[in-house]
Amino acid sequence: MIKSIWRLVPLGVLFLLNLPTSSATQTLGPDALVDGFLRAFNMHDAKAFGSLFTEDADWVSVAGIRVKGRADIQAEHEKAFTTFFKSVTLASTGTTVRLVHPDVAVVHFNWELTGQTNEKGEASAPRRGIVTIVATKEANGWRITAGQNTNTFVPP
Repeated sequence: MIKSIWRLVPLGVLFLLNLPTSSATQTLGPDALVDGFLRAFNMHDAKAFGSLFTEDADWVSVAGIRVKGRADIQAEHEKAFTTFFKSVTLASTGTTVRLVHPDVAVVHFNWELTGQTNEKGEASAPRRGIVTIVATKEANGWRITAGQNTNTFVPP
């Protein structure tokens, strides 16, 4: 009997070694939305961008245009990624997260946009701004339920 138990010990060790670590099984926090936002934006992937939003999300663009719903947010970014944002790169220059409830967070991230060109094809100066996100924790992770993108500038 003891020999039989000892034969099972290596199998038990292998089982334990293959269990995921606690950090691997933890749900990513709301700050991961910024990484996903930047990745989708820089890959010009409207579908991936849209997946960051709840079905009934609200989004306000830098132009002050309010878009309602994931499908329309995705469609608007599809247009942008194939036209005036087709060669741009977006980088975060700072992120803050404030949990206002265990399943609701306010996320701010400052950004810099480079690579945009004007109507003549000439390089535009880099733009800077801030995105404000209200994120909710859903069954499939954190999602953007509302957000606004705002250009920032230094007053003259």
